[in-house]
Amino acid sequence: MRGLKKIVGLMFKRDLAKDEAWIFEIDKPGRLSSGVHTFFCLSDILVVWLNEKSEVIDLKVMKPFSMKIPRKEAKWVIEMSPKLRKLVNLGDKLVFPPVSN
Repeated sequence: MRGLKKIVGLMFKRDLAKDEAWIFEIDKPGRLSSGVHTFFCLSDILVVWLNEKSEVIDLKVMKPFSMKIPRKEAKWVIEMSPKLRKLVNLGDKLVFPPVSN
């Protein structure tokens, strides 16, 4: 996801369906560049950070109006329903279809 969609993300959105995820590719992988905020989000979200090998390097259920920088350099950030937390663990490899803009 690029441009304005990437900046706005899930702001002002109520809930994510269990089958819905927002996938962001980080242009310049790094810790600071892949930080996430939930300002103006209206519900909790699960944020998962992946490295260049699509391995989970950090994850957190984030409450509205919070911020988090991942523990390690990330290439991908995935935002999804917190109901999926039990399905994702550190070290997992996630496979997803090619990301379109």
